[in-house]
Amino acid sequence: MRSRHVAARRQSPNQIRTPITYDVGADHRPKIGGLDVLDLARTYGTPLYIMDAATIRSIAGAYRETIAQEYGGEFLILYASKANLSMGLCKLMEQEGLGLDVVSGGELYTAIQAGFPVENILFNGNNKTSEELEMVIHYNVGRISVDNFYELELINEIASKKKRKVSILLRITPGIECHTHDYIKTGQTDTKFGFDLSQLSRAIDTVVTQYGETIDLKGLHAHIGSQIFEIQPYEDLVQIMLNICFNVRQAYDGLTFSELNLGGGLGIQYTKEDDPPRIQNAVSRIINRVKFYAEQIRYPLPKLYIEPGRSMVATSGVTLYSVGSMKVIPRVKKFVAINGGMGDNIRPSLYQAKYSAVLANKLNMPPDETVTVVGKYCESGDVLIPQIVLPKVESGDTLMVFGTGAYNYSMASNYNRIPRPPVVLVENGKAHLIVKRETYETVIQQDLIPAYLMESKAALLEAEEKELALATAKKEASEKESLEKNSPEKNTKDTNNSRQVLPALDDTALPAPIGPDSSETTAEALPVEEERRNKKDRRSSFDRRQKEADIDTSALKTAEPQTLDEIDALQAAEWEAEAPKEKPAKNKTTEKSSAKISEAPALPPNIAPIPLSQLDQIDPDAYLDALDYQMQQQR
Repeated sequence: MRSRHVAARRQSPNQIRTPITYDVGADHRPKIGGLDVLDLARTYGTPLYIMDAATIRSIAGAYRETIAQEYGGEFLILYASKANLSMGLCKLMEQEGLGLDVVSGGELYTAIQAGFPVENILFNGNNKTSEELEMVIHYNVGRISVDNFYELELINEIASKKKRKVSILLRITPGIECHTHDYIKTGQTDTKFGFDLSQLSRAIDTVVTQYGETIDLKGLHAHIGSQIFEIQPYEDLVQIMLNICFNVRQAYDGLTFSELNLGGGLGIQYTKEDDPPRIQNAVSRIINRVKFYAEQIRYPLPKLYIEPGRSMVATSGVTLYSVGSMKVIPRVKKFVAINGGMGDNIRPSLYQAKYSAVLANKLNMPPDETVTVVGKYCESGDVLIPQIVLPKVESGDTLMVFGTGAYNYSMASNYNRIPRPPVVLVENGKAHLIVKRETYETVIQQDLIPAYLMESKAALLEAEEKELALATAKKEASEKESLEKNSPEKNTKDTNNSRQVLPALDDTALPAPIGPDSSETTAEALPVEEERRNKKDRRSSFDRRQKEADIDTSALKTAEPQTLDEIDALQAAEWEAEAPKEKPAKNKTTEKSSAKISEAPALPPNIAPIPLSQLDQIDPDAYLDALDYQMQQQR
C-alpha cells in the first residue's frame, strides 16, 4: 500500500485523491503530515477538518514554477480564497508568494487582520456594496474587478470623496461553455457575473470619458467556471480576451491594457472517475497560447493573473467523522449515520458532488458491504455518499472523507444549531489548530432576547388582563357620562341647597279626555282644558308644600301617564284596603256629595304625613289628590 502512494506522488497533486503526505504504516493506521489520523481524532474530536500544508505548498509551487519558466512576463497567482479562508491560510499563501482573490468584506477583513499585503489583493464579486467598496478604497486594495455599471458609479463617487484614483479590471462574460455543473459555470452568456460583450464598449466609454480622474482601467478579467477538466476552453478564452485588447487599442487611440486575468477553475480528482489534467500541463498550454496570440497581434505581454482555488487546497484536506446509528432495510440498503453532514459539507446536497472515503480504523479489512452514508441533520437530502463499499461498518468507527479542503469549511453552517468543526493544519509531524471548534456558547453568542420576552407567559397574560380591565372601565365611564349628559329626564339642580326638585309636568303628555264626546262636562269626563288646569294646580301646590316641608324628592319616580280617573280609583282602592272599616251614617246629604265628587276617593278624615323613606314608593299625582281632599275636608 505504501508503494502505491509513493507512485501517486509522482503525479500532479490535483490528480490524486489523498494529501501527498498520506501514508499507511505497518500497523495499518493512516498518517497525514507525519501524524496518526486516529490520534488526531482523539485529541481534537470529530467531526474534524485536517489540512496538509505540504500539499498546498506543492501545488503553489507547481503553478508558480511553471509560469515562471514558460511566460517570461510579469505575473501574480491569486489564491481564490472563497475555497477556504482563515487567517492561518492567509499567512501560508503569503509565504508561498501568492496574492488573494477575495469576494466579500468578510474575506477582505480576514486578510487584513492576518497582515496580508493589500497591494496583492483583488476584490471580486457581482454585487459589491458601498460599504465594501469604502473599505477597499480606504485600505488601498490592489485591484477591483468591476462587474457592472452600478459598481462603476459607486467607485467613482467614493473615490471622488476620498480624492483617490482606483485601479480596476473590467470583468467580462466571454460566452464560453465548459463541461461542469451548471451551478459552477460562470463564463457563459447567461450568468449573473460580469459585463456582457455587447456592454463592453459602453463600459469602456464610461470610464474613459467620465471617470478618468477617479478610475484607472488596467485591463480585463474573466472566469469561465470551476472543476474544469478541459484545457481548450482556457485557450479559447485567451484568444477572445486578446482580441478585445486589440480592438480597444484600435478604437481608443492606442489605449493598451497592461493586465489580463484569466481566472481559475482547474479541477481535481474526487473519485476515480475524475480525470483532471496535470497542473503543469494545463498552465503551460495556457501560457503558450497567451504568448502566441499576443505575438500574432503584436500586443505587449500583459501582466498575467490566474486564480486557482479548488485545485490549490481541496486535495490537502480530509474530514474525520464518527459513525453513530445505522438503519438496515432488508434487500434495499443500509444507512450509516455520521456525526456531521450537510452542515460541514453542503456540496453533495447542493450539487450532487461525489467523494471518496475509507474507514480509518479498518484499513486492514477488505470491503464487505455497500452502504449509504448520511448525516445527522434534519433533512432527507442530507446524504454525504449515496453508495460506497466499505468493510463492515459498526458504531464508533472513524470515517475519513478525502478531498474536503475546498468548499467544506468555507460553506459550513450552524444549521440545526450544530457547532462547526475545527480546522487543524499539519506539517512536519506537528498539528496546529488554525480554527477552533465552535461550542454551543459560540453558536448563541450573537443572539439577543428583547426584555419583554423575558417575562413569563402568566405575567404577560396578567398584564394584558389589567390593560383590558382598565380600557373597559374607561369605556363604561365614558358611556355613563354621555348618557347622563344626554338624558331627557335629568333633574335640574337647586343653586342654593343643591337639592333636586321634580321636573315640571309636561302638559302635552296628558291623555285625551275620556268620554264619547270631548265637549261634555260631566263628573266622569272633564273637559281637556279643565283637567289639565286641575292637574297643573295640584302639581304647583305639591311643589310649594315640598319646599315648605324641605322634603328631598330626588328618589321620586315619574309614573306612567294615566288619567285622573284611573289614578284616583287605584289610590282609593289601596287606601280603602289599609284604612279601618268605619261606616259613616247614611244620609241624603252624604249621598248627594258622593255623587257630585265621583273623582275623589273615600279617605279617612286624617292623612298622616308620608315618611321620606317611602316617598320613592308613592305616586306624586295620587299624593296630590289625597292632600287636596284633606284640605277640602278641613275647610
